Amino acid sequence: MRNLKKGPFIGFLLFSLFILMDYPRVLSSSDTWWNSGWKYRRQINVTERCGYSLTDFPVEVYFVHGGKARVDGSDIRVVVDNIEIPSYVSYMDNSSAKVLFQVNLYALSTKEYYIYYGNPNASKPNYPLVPLNIKEGNNGYAVVDGKVYIGWSYSSWGKSDPVVIWDDYRIDFNENRDLSDDVDLIRDYGSRKGGIGRQRGGDGDAYKVIGLGDYRGYNQNPIFVEIEFADAKLRVYRNNLWVETAQADFLWIFSNTYTHASYGICVTGGGVEEDIVDGWVSRPSPYESIWHFILTSKQNPGWMALRDSSSGIIFASTGFGIGKDYIYTLLAKEGPDWDRVINYGGRGKSWYDPFKPYDQPTDCRIYWYGDDENSYYNIEKLAKILKNQPSVIVGDEETPTVTVIIGDEKPYIIIDKYFISDDRCDVGSTQTIGFHAKWGNNHSDVVEGKIYVNNIQYITNGSGWINVNATSSSVMKGIWTLTGVDVNGVTFCRLEIIGSCSVIWDLVNIKLNVSNNRVGVGSTVNITWSGFYSYDKTPFSGKIYYNDSISKSVVGKYWYTVSSIEDPKYGLTVFSSNEVYCIFDRINSQVKIEAQTPGVTQVTVYLNYEYDGSPVEGAIVYVNGVRAGRVGAGLYYANISSSFWSTYMPITIRAETALFEPILIETATYMLGNIILITAISVTPPTIIMVYVLLDLRKKRWLRYLRQLEELLVKSGQVSLEEASRVIGVEVRSIRSLLRELMSQGRVEGSFTSDGMGFITQEWLEKELRRFLV
Repeated sequence: MRNLKKGPFIGFLLFSLFILMDYPRVLSSSDTWWNSGWKYRRQINVTERCGYSLTDFPVEVYFVHGGKARVDGSDIRVVVDNIEIPSYVSYMDNSSAKVLFQVNLYALSTKEYYIYYGNPNASKPNYPLVPLNIKEGNNGYAVVDGKVYIGWSYSSWGKSDPVVIWDDYRIDFNENRDLSDDVDLIRDYGSRKGGIGRQRGGDGDAYKVIGLGDYRGYNQNPIFVEIEFADAKLRVYRNNLWVETAQADFLWIFSNTYTHASYGICVTGGGVEEDIVDGWVSRPSPYESIWHFILTSKQNPGWMALRDSSSGIIFASTGFGIGKDYIYTLLAKEGPDWDRVINYGGRGKSWYDPFKPYDQPTDCRIYWYGDDENSYYNIEKLAKILKNQPSVIVGDEETPTVTVIIGDEKPYIIIDKYFISDDRCDVGSTQTIGFHAKWGNNHSDVVEGKIYVNNIQYITNGSGWINVNATSSSVMKGIWTLTGVDVNGVTFCRLEIIGSCSVIWDLVNIKLNVSNNRVGVGSTVNITWSGFYSYDKTPFSGKIYYNDSISKSVVGKYWYTVSSIEDPKYGLTVFSSNEVYCIFDRINSQVKIEAQTPGVTQVTVYLNYEYDGSPVEGAIVYVNGVRAGRVGAGLYYANISSSFWSTYMPITIRAETALFEPILIETATYMLGNIILITAISVTPPTIIMVYVLLDLRKKRWLRYLRQLEELLVKSGQVSLEEASRVIGVEVRSIRSLLRELMSQGRVEGSFTSDGMGFITQEWLEKELRRFLV
């Protein structure tokens, strides 16, 4: 993506790609008069007071010009380090003025700015305005600086009569200048409409609902955009994400996704987060038991906030200078409409009797802002900055120490264009950043001039350009700032470039996941993935390609990772990816059939995987339509009944396992027990009598074995099949058959152990569980 940008200066962040330090000024402003066309100036000392470095923070300065400035303030200029910066005259009369500009300060430092005035020949400066896309009217929106979306509408507030309310607030947290993928901080629930206004009634409340008032217009200037309504104004400063107001002091929204609330430590109990969806109202309200009255105080808490625990979004507010009888209020309701309230308004004797008039004092300032870090750190930081804004000391009026000839303007340099080869690029790539310089008097290219960028000297070429090559082996954002010029002794400079000259080196993080690590040969492995950009954690929605085919016809273990990506958004090609595997496998089977008992055929099926021989668990096995039970690892058992006169039985086995084709086994067996019985019946009567005697003895022995095994189970609650075999004197397989018969007769309830070599009664298991719980 190539960028060639022209136009007046918006302002750079004082940041170096390679070092973070306070750059020494190229020349001292106190020793140099910026431009001889101006007769007067005042030194402005701006001091950071809260302990945080500030970038593009707005400062308003009041000064006395005594009628020496032009009546419309068009000759007022703000200069720092001999470079003119954008400003806005917010107030002007015949003796004094207020001027707004933005400062860059290191923590607890002081910086000198100068306000120049007194040039009758000066024309109004043509600074670039803060970018704005606006739809006007009582149902409208404004996209400010490509970073903040403010929407308003004439609609019901909650269930109230319609008023104009601020009902949509989005912040470009991911810095992609696309606010459509950012969530609205002002939430609705069902039919309940959330918003910010000045007072809300409804549901039979006695007081009137008051919104922002009818839409009146907007003020767009080089420092801020202000949306103007009849009763309130909403202001957004260039390169800042918070909204400043004085009268839009009442937030009432509806959301069950704002699950927590907190407020600043300036009030006792502050700094402790409260869960507002836990089903337990910790501070009961005198009005409704489902209300959390988190804060109601005349003492300023510093900030009040709501947190969405699922997305990490925090919606916060800070207010100062509210009415002396007004209170700071933070409320939340646990259903049915999940009301959320942040209010700086007044209250009379009751909730339904607000003070009148509703206006906050003229020096009141209320700020609405948000953060997406799922932490209150940045909320607390901004609240401290807003509470302790930079102090301003205005110096005495100064005049130049040399004779000023009206109209004799010193030569100066203009930086009018910059170039970036790619503003979002792959980690490890090399990018070129260029600045163009021209002379202010005739606009010809500056050739072989010294231009200082991040305090490093570069020489302009024959067409007035300097080029800076930069790279980074890690994810980061690099910013380049003009720090001075020196062309044959000319050090005066005017910047006429818009936007921040920056490059983001980035890569895509891909995470693969396999839902099932073993599938049948010939099928396709189900690999899911998610991705995000490392710099801002925003979702990646391009394409990925795997290193191998996701379907295999040969049994084996195969590893998968990402081999390449397609990024339609930024064109990135560098990525990181984890590695996952899948085993493409077959299921082998073994069948054992026992048919010695008349009328019964016992079938055991053993299933294991071909790749590593491990047993197949969780299979569904049917033998002649009878569901087989699991009796051990990979072992499934079924008893098939038949007529005593059958001598031959076809057997069909069907085994089903998820992600594998069903196994179908067809076999047959001779019914040995039935054959013996039939043969015995066909011989002489004495022999028949003998057969019946033998069968009766065998039956009695079987019943005795059942009683012995039942007594053993009642006594111990659990048995080893081998131990029971020794005690009763029969084979282990007979013990297994005896146990199944006891269960089928309902005399014993229980289950075999996982290895099939033990049995535990249900009574013993429940007894042990109760003992464990006690």
